[in-house]
Amino acid sequence: MVARNLIEKLKLDWLEEPSWAIEDTEGFEENRDELLAFRREHDARTEPYNKMLDDMSAKLGVTNFRLLRYLAKLEHRLTSMQRFMEEAKDGASK
Repeated sequence: MVARNLIEKLKLDWLEEPSWAIEDTEGFEENRDELLAFRREHDARTEPYNKMLDDMSAKLGVTNFRLLRYLAKLEHRLTSMQRFMEEAKDGASK
């Protein structure tokens, strides 16, 4: 049986780059059901985000996952800054 801290480390590593079937990781065969449930839960939670990344990938022609995540974060920050600027402008005009 794999130690709990190694299972949790595997999960964290996978979250950084979820590009493989975590439940099929060599050496963690006894934990397959737990890891499969973890992946399915993660997939369900992140489906809208992944759809947005897929759309962004198609629009920009970018396939690098890390670059797409970075671009999505930048887009979110820019949107937040625009919203802040608009709210500040509206507040100043009142």
